[in-house]
Amino acid sequence: ELEETFFTFSHSPIRDESGEVVGLFHPVTEVTASMLAQRRSRALRDLGAQLNMAGDQASVVTRAVEILAHYDWDIPFTMGYQLDEEEGIYRLIGCHGIEPGATADQFAPDQGSPWPFAEAIKSSGISELTGEQLKRTMSGLAVEACGPYEELPSRVFVLPIEIAATDQPPVMLVAGASSRLPMNEDYRSFYDLLRVTISGALAAVRSMEDERRRAETLAELDRAKTTFFSNVSHEFRTPLTLMLGPIEEIINSDTAPPDIRKSAQTAHRNGLRLLRLVNTLLDFSRVEADRMEAVFQPTDISILTAELASSFRSACDSAGISLVVDAPVLEEEVYLDRHMWEKIILNLISNAFKFTMSGQIEVRVEAQDGAVAVSVKDTGTGIPQDQLARVFERFHRVSNSKGRTHEGSGIGLALVKELVQVHGG
Repeated sequence: ELEETFFTFSHSPIRDESGEVVGLFHPVTEVTASMLAQRRSRALRDLGAQLNMAGDQASVVTRAVEILAHYDWDIPFTMGYQLDEEEGIYRLIGCHGIEPGATADQFAPDQGSPWPFAEAIKSSGISELTGEQLKRTMSGLAVEACGPYEELPSRVFVLPIEIAATDQPPVMLVAGASSRLPMNEDYRSFYDLLRVTISGALAAVRSMEDERRRAETLAELDRAKTTFFSNVSHEFRTPLTLMLGPIEEIINSDTAPPDIRKSAQTAHRNGLRLLRLVNTLLDFSRVEADRMEAVFQPTDISILTAELASSFRSACDSAGISLVVDAPVLEEEVYLDRHMWEKIILNLISNAFKFTMSGQIEVRVEAQDGAVAVSVKDTGTGIPQDQLARVFERFHRVSNSKGRTHEGSGIGLALVKELVQVHGG
């Protein structure tokens, strides 16, 4: 039988006592084992490198077949089958070294196939065809030769490529073995490593696909939530506006009894509070849907910020809190949307006022490295260290925090962040 072997040769002269060459020393060393080990290591290295770039499961199979085609001295032919989970059948999606028409391009494992798929699935291990059984299979497929040699492979392995949390291997690889290499332990280990390498790539791809599906699902939920809040805000705002008008008439009426006017003032105050919440929801949904258009104009940011902050002075005085506004006039005006800036400042100061029981609230405007920094600082209850990263997260509220009220939707600071980003801040 013919066998693939590798040797190294060297030549050395043999000299007599006078120094004349009287012979030739010609040692021959067999290096088959090391050469085969190097070749198979390259195959596994190239396979791992290429499969890392696969974007989906089918790409893993086709890339594996393409890479192994360069190593047909060890693997005369390969066929990659992918499981169609809906129909429960395996489809041929990659083939090398054997004509694609020489075997079925799809089949169900339990209905019989040329290759021992059912056995491999049942045992969760590599199955093989040898001897007369392999000859009958090859003759039934009308295969006369494949790979680099004239004779047929001595063995054919079926490798179930399994990954965790699957009932059935998503991929089956059929790989031939060279007829001119002995089937020793090293050769068998090579097929085991092939299986492990492809399985690892499949698991990585499946993980990426699962993560992508989760991200798409979350994005869809987020879009649905934004649409919902936008629609609800529109529906709420109209009846609220219609309610506040008659309530204001009662408050301003000279003929209404004092107790009725007092009740009307309470209703008006809470109606305005609800209207502000609805408007905030609507603004937030507009920002989320990229429908809020900013109108930038040159503005003295110090004067505007100081005016907005001053609207809280009476409330701070009543609560015994000191309101400090440090907003010196800057050399240049700042381009900003005044309506958005009002929402930013009012949200920040109202948040500070809500959670500051004593001490002071400081609003500062200062120039920094060609930009303007605006800060709102308070001596309030503070934020736990583990919650700091979530202060701008939508609908997140710090639990058990001491404040003047427990009202709020948890979107005020999230809206502030979105509006600041609209300004490039």
